[in-house]
Amino acid sequence: MATRFLAAAVTVAVLVGAAVATGVLLQVKTVVAFVNESPAIHTLQITSADAGSPQTILVIGSDRRFATRKDVHNARSDTIILVRMNPNAEATTLMSIPRDLKVQLRAGGAPDKINAAYSIGGAPATARAVKRLLSTPGHPFQINHIVNVNFTGFSQAVNALGCVYADIDRNYFNDNNPPAGGGPPYAVISIKPGYQHLCGRKALSYVRFRHLDTDIVRSARQQDFLRQAKQQYGSTALLDNRSRLGRIFGRYTQSDADLHTTSGILKLLNLVIFAGKKQPIEEIHFPAVLGAADDPFVTVQPGPLRVAVRRFLTGASGHPKPARPSPRGRRGGRRRRAHGRQGFVASVPGLADAHSAGEQQGAVVGAKVRFPVLYPRVITAAGTYQSEGGNVYPRAYRIKDRGRSYGAYRLVVSAGPIGEYYGIEGTAWRFPPLLRSPSEVRVVNGRRLLLFYDGSHLRFVGYRTRTAAYWVANTLSETAGNKQMLAMAATLQRIGSHR
Repeated sequence: MATRFLAAAVTVAVLVGAAVATGVLLQVKTVVAFVNESPAIHTLQITSADAGSPQTILVIGSDRRFATRKDVHNARSDTIILVRMNPNAEATTLMSIPRDLKVQLRAGGAPDKINAAYSIGGAPATARAVKRLLSTPGHPFQINHIVNVNFTGFSQAVNALGCVYADIDRNYFNDNNPPAGGGPPYAVISIKPGYQHLCGRKALSYVRFRHLDTDIVRSARQQDFLRQAKQQYGSTALLDNRSRLGRIFGRYTQSDADLHTTSGILKLLNLVIFAGKKQPIEEIHFPAVLGAADDPFVTVQPGPLRVAVRRFLTGASGHPKPARPSPRGRRGGRRRRAHGRQGFVASVPGLADAHSAGEQQGAVVGAKVRFPVLYPRVITAAGTYQSEGGNVYPRAYRIKDRGRSYGAYRLVVSAGPIGEYYGIEGTAWRFPPLLRSPSEVRVVNGRRLLLFYDGSHLRFVGYRTRTAAYWVANTLSETAGNKQMLAMAATLQRIGSHR
């Protein structure tokens, strides 16, 4: 079975870098010792950056074992992610390049998938292919560092951090037996939908999953895991584990020769500290175009690709400027307010009434939890609730945190396209990590909504009551529009209510 490492390993690689940087900036020799546990990548495909300048890091996920110097021609690359850190930008940007992207790797040869570059010439060949893809006449794309990450390090680093709470969009199951399995030997996995704690191997199985979805959805899943991990772990948690994380980083990653020097380490660590503390992570969606069912490639058009590269390099956050919330308790304070509920919903295109279906879904979990169950009166027009069965859809369960257990439920809606699902979550845990630090707080019809943007797209819309917390979670590719997300959150109502 092909061992596939996925892009969420980048999460840990970046976090580990931040942990080591913050904790041992004045002990650079220690950092260099960690890095030197694996051989350096020697290549002409990188450009040295001046101190304080923006840097672009190419992160490759492979199953190569660096310590044993396994032959690169027998290794596989399943992940290509670019990370851009710019101290003057509004966000640290990420862009995944689909592994199945159609490129020309050999002059005069047949088209290849871009991940074949690694088998041809390892990290240097991958960097060369990426630069050729993203460069335009007069504007060569520059890569400042390369980090090659092994999947085992990902599992160990997630455990070292204390695991990650992740919002799981749907049921992930495969045991390689019919009817759910069979065919290619995909990785075994069993993770039900809903907000939950994922540790090492289970987290790896989630981000590795490649059965019954697309290359685009897989990339979005990996980057979503990255955002949630970064949100949960600040510098204190990273510092507490810096020695263990540093050893994992050195053993299971390989980096360019510049990062094996004191000066190269110092330049990058200062940038990680400065940018990592103040900037959110923003995913720049690669404008891939899926082919026909029998076409093994995804493609990209030059125009949309240039736009994506420009957004990646500039790091300008695309989300709207938040309205300033009124001081709590001040009389006469002005609040940003949407239309009345019915008028607001009626003005949003692409929605359908789902009161009856939502009521039925809510009733299933309502008998199993001890807090009010809310559901949206509307869902997207192409959406359908996932049918009941197997204690999977809809799901009532418990979330465990630090010895406590909280009731929770999840309603799952298929958005239509393959692999795209969004959900409605409710839990008696009023302050889960997911609802920390909203991008904006907006009052809609008297309801105080917590808005969480990823660039210009709403990823989550939350709502907190005196007894519970609720949120509407967008699809991994964020296909539900912002107004649709707000409308679903604005129409959340309790089962049995007819208002």
